Amino acid sequence: MVNKTEKEIMQSWNSRNLFSVTIICLAYNHELFIESALDGFLIQETNFPFRVLVHEDASIDKTAEIIQKYEKSFPNIIQPIYEIENQYSKKDGLLKKVIDQHVVGEYVAFCEGDDYWIDSFKLQKQVDFMRKHASCALLIHNGYIENVKTGFRGLLNDKLKNQEIEAREIINESMIHPPTASMLTKTEYYLNMPDFFNKAPVGDRTLRMYAILKGYIYYFKEPMCVHRVNVPGSFSELTIKNQDYNKFVLDEMIKFFDKYNEYTEYRFENEIKYVKSREYCTYYFKSGRKHKAMQTFYFKKSHVWHQKIACYVSLYAPQNAKAIIKRFILKFRRY
Repeated sequence: MVNKTEKEIMQSWNSRNLFSVTIICLAYNHELFIESALDGFLIQETNFPFRVLVHEDASIDKTAEIIQKYEKSFPNIIQPIYEIENQYSKKDGLLKKVIDQHVVGEYVAFCEGDDYWIDSFKLQKQVDFMRKHASCALLIHNGYIENVKTGFRGLLNDKLKNQEIEAREIINESMIHPPTASMLTKTEYYLNMPDFFNKAPVGDRTLRMYAILKGYIYYFKEPMCVHRVNVPGSFSELTIKNQDYNKFVLDEMIKFFDKYNEYTEYRFENEIKYVKSREYCTYYFKSGRKHKAMQTFYFKKSHVWHQKIACYVSLYAPQNAKAIIKRFILKFRRY
């Protein structure tokens, strides 16, 4: 827990009544990680009020107990929602509605309970930029990838500068895949997305795709967060271990992309074709059908070299070569 008191955090706020930013944090079985997330919020130095809306989704570990300690010490900042029944597993889109009724302020920022912020001025930088640029609909930034199994930590992107990101790139994600913990948008956009955006199982992606219809997206090259991967019980792990869920995610994302294509009057039809193929490619990989994955349009066009090497090696290389190349890939890969 941070050394600052709640009073010390709030003393620089120009108002204590009207929140400027609601930080949404989804937590489930994040006992090992949730303190880092909460501390990342509490180190923020701002001249405006913010609050942390923590949705604790009926964890079966000690996540709720940890959040309760923070709530006790920071009652005006940490505002949890404790569920007695897991809402995410219902797959009915109501989870967002539960959260939405508690969102207040001009802007919404995001950070899941197994990720964390590392820059004390992250929120201030983003809010200052958003207030000066009325046409900006969403802000994202660089960060680090941290593999909890291998210990690898690396920079997400070392090529992009501070810049606007093209709408088409936001959809196909071939140049950048921004971490959820980097995102800040206007509350009105977050709350007013059509229902089909809210029902898709990958909410950060759909929000970005909605934002490009409202304005431009701006990227900060500074790494201001850490995104953990290979977290036990995470979305990615669940889609690998549970093939019924893997198929559910595929079906729902394909539905979303088709509806989005129609909603945008086929403005991004080529990009939609690309990302739909990627959904199928990912599905086939996770279900063990690598031959099918390699036949997809996405795989043939992809520049993700370690994925292609891993595929060919696992299918065609001798067993000893597999082990050698696998170790090489695991050492340098980021995802």
